[in-house]
Amino acid sequence: MVNRKVTDGELMALLKRREEPVYDAGKVAEELDVSRPTALNRLQVLAEGRGDVRRTSIGQADVFWVEKAENEADYDDRLDFLKQSVIDEFEDKFVGLYTEPWTAVHPDDGPATGGDRIQLLVEGEPGNWKLAQGQRRLWENRRDAIPEELIIAGETQALISGTLHEQPTVPIAHVSYEPDWDIEEAVGAQWVDVAPERQALMCIGEKNYLVEPCNNAVFLDRVRVDILSPEGEGAECVDGGVLSQ
Repeated sequence: MVNRKVTDGELMALLKRREEPVYDAGKVAEELDVSRPTALNRLQVLAEGRGDVRRTSIGQADVFWVEKAENEADYDDRLDFLKQSVIDEFEDKFVGLYTEPWTAVHPDDGPATGGDRIQLLVEGEPGNWKLAQGQRRLWENRRDAIPEELIIAGETQALISGTLHEQPTVPIAHVSYEPDWDIEEAVGAQWVDVAPERQALMCIGEKNYLVEPCNNAVFLDRVRVDILSPEGEGAECVDGGVLSQ
């Protein structure tokens, strides 16, 4: 046993493994190599701060567990639940670059356009998945594991792959505007000349972008989970032969 701090991520990773129905301070102390008082204190703080961490008493001992996410009970295996959640999130999802929506990989490393297969690193949890910044690859440059330096304690991460398809999109016009609605005044935008006899709308906000319709924005199709690292465990699971396809 060492005298060290325990992070919320480490505790959540242990509880979510569900190798035991419930965990007491003694079991957590043994698994994480800390003192029993430290384990108990951190478990209590976690239970008070998170709605999905449950606590009850069995005899004289407090025990803790993580409540399954909504619909997770419909799956026999937690990994299947995580995989399906990722697939549902990214199927038919826009994955183009915001400044260059026609490619899913930076032009210097790609580009990746309609018909191309790509691999992306995603992270988060069911209902809150996001693309990891700067981790986009063409299929021929795919990874067969999540690099150790990118694994985040307590965070579920996955390498996913899919085929890109193109469809038109207008980044700022997803709803219908009233006939007299002044877009320039409402969003602080102005028309600027970008070429002879061609204009684009520049929106001024957190960043400045030229906003105009894109006829070939790329979306992800036929999504597969190649590698899964549940809650930062690093015990990655290959989805049966996907990497060789």
